Amino acid sequence: MTADQIVATLDDDACLFEPRSTYDAALIGSTDAPDDDWPRTRKLRVAVYDFWKLVEIHGGDDNALDTVSYSFAGAYLGDGTPVIWYGDEVDDDG
Repeated sequence: MTADQIVATLDDDACLFEPRSTYDAALIGSTDAPDDDWPRTRKLRVAVYDFWKLVEIHGGDDNALDTVSYSFAGAYLGDGTPVIWYGDEVDDDG
């Protein structure tokens, strides 16, 4: 699926990392069953981003690893918070 196809499957309240022209390269799917520890109160179809692609986008070094871990994987944005995928199966059936 293309990034635009993935985005078309998301709920209106799903959050995306901006600018999309940069972060869509790490957008790998969507899910309505997030497997994370955020305190979600509504079931939404949210974006799924590849952690390691985000690290590559930020330069691929230790600083990039810290930035992605803290500012992306560590950021709670409400019920629409994207899922960060570290290498397991992802539900991208749209």
